[in-house]
Amino acid sequence: MRTWMAVALLTLAAGLSACGGSTDGPVAGGGPVATTTSTAPTTTPGRGGRASRAREAAQSCAALGISQPPYNEGACTQDGVRFVVANGRSLLSLRTLSLALQGFSVTEELRRAGQRATPQGVYILVSVKVRNLTSAVQHVAVGQTLLTMNEQEFVEAEAAERIHPGALAFAQRATIGPGEVVTGVVIFDIPLSEIERVTRDGVLLVANFGADREAARRGSGPSQIGQIRIGVP
Repeated sequence: MRTWMAVALLTLAAGLSACGGSTDGPVAGGGPVATTTSTAPTTTPGRGGRASRAREAAQSCAALGISQPPYNEGACTQDGVRFVVANGRSLLSLRTLSLALQGFSVTEELRRAGQRATPQGVYILVSVKVRNLTSAVQHVAVGQTLLTMNEQEFVEAEAAERIHPGALAFAQRATIGPGEVVTGVVIFDIPLSEIERVTRDGVLLVANFGADREAARRGSGPSQIGQIRIGVP
């Protein structure tokens, strides 16, 4: 499940995961931000090729101050992948879903109906609200989110999510109808020593429903990636 995130991390490097800086850039909320998928610059010679490369450069994450200071919110294109970046207080809007952070908590164990899950470090439970922006029934799948802290990445703790009654990927496999909203948690197993860094460097990466999610599973990389900076209010 983690291979699709390698595309994002290699493409944008560690800069896009940085949490400091201003939020004076365009806010990534209020409806889908990226409605089209940009492609890599064409290599066709001549005026058209130069214009295409110029447009790509103008929309790049660095040019818009998203992957480097002042670390704005907004949408940008890097190597043909559309990144949509928001801070913790903002609504992250992708093509098929919107996501809002509700907070997070930490626990050393989860129990339910005789079942028990213990982490290698501690479990961090990230509470989110997800809205289905499509006209079809959807569900949140395991592997649709990933927690990163600069160059570190943490996949969902599936054993814990199977036990937690509010885990989005396992809560009775609940479906989300068109326009409907669900609230639940995604759970990650992180070292105890890294808890403080979550509040400073933590970024939740999110894949779309549908085609992008399937591309993530195949490891080919989604065409649009959402990132919400946990530590920036």
